[in-house]
Amino acid sequence: MAAAFFALPSEVKKFVQRAQRGELEVRFRGIEEHARLVYALGHQIIYAGLGITAGAFGMVFDGRNETRQAHWAFWAAGGFALMLSWSIVTTRSRMRKRRK
Repeated sequence: MAAAFFALPSEVKKFVQRAQRGELEVRFRGIEEHARLVYALGHQIIYAGLGITAGAFGMVFDGRNETRQAHWAFWAAGGFALMLSWSIVTTRSRMRKRRK
């Protein structure tokens, strides 16, 4: 017990020296899975933002009686909604497979 107590300061000294030299490594379990989840969430936020923007442009064009541009904007909003839905479904299925 006493040997372990006296060995502790030398271990702390080694730890601090390694940290100062930049040789310290920290490892996390399961970080890749969470990184993929954050990556998918980033895509979903982008798709949602672009879809909302395209829908807003469609409303503006429709209010100005510019039907052709409104049509294109609503089609774009629908496309982004499809991409968002696809991202949500595939992310859920990947997460279920990883948990099993």
